[in-house]
Amino acid sequence: NNASYSAENGMLFNKSKTKLVCYYASDSAVCLVPSTVTEIAKYAFYSNDDLLTVVLPEGIEKIGDYAFGNCLYLSNINLPKSLETIGNYAFHFCQSFKGEAGMLVLPNGVVSIGTDAFNVTGITQIHIPSSVLAIGRDLLASWNCSDYTICSDSNTAYAKTYAETYGYTFKLCDDNHTSHTCTYTSKVTKAATCTQTGVETFTCECGNS
Repeated sequence: NNASYSAENGMLFNKSKTKLVCYYASDSAVCLVPSTVTEIAKYAFYSNDDLLTVVLPEGIEKIGDYAFGNCLYLSNINLPKSLETIGNYAFHFCQSFKGEAGMLVLPNGVVSIGTDAFNVTGITQIHIPSSVLAIGRDLLASWNCSDYTICSDSNTAYAKTYAETYGYTFKLCDDNHTSHTCTYTSKVTKAATCTQTGVETFTCECGNS
């Protein structure tokens, strides 16, 4: 009966469930965000050491400041095509987050990326679409920026200007940079007993689990 908030499955939302305010299921490795959500709030998942995988629905438009910051073991998260804004420090210090073998492809439609958004992660190359008009400092690194690569689909994209300004390696890429959105199917792989905890495994057709 709360007038402002609602909660289910270890998640706190605003009343209409369009904004995920806080994920508090600290013992769960997988979070499936409901399809009603369009915004991940500031600090929503911050410093969650149990989290390995987050599945975001199409419709997510904004990931807030520090939303996934310091989630040390978060390695799997999809970025929906609907995404427009990635906040400051959104994935900062997510050391296990590597995209596809160090390569992260941002969806077309992203307009702004905040300060330190992917700094101190396993990402060494990032594809930034020409839709991006603003990028904060220290996107991937604070020093030795030439060891990191920014690529884009246009020589006139803001990503090129940003790379040249801060000393990143820039590459012009083709249309082969496509992101895969995992669809997970759950299966109980170890049944629970009265004394032993069970295991439920979420697996995508690509083999990611």
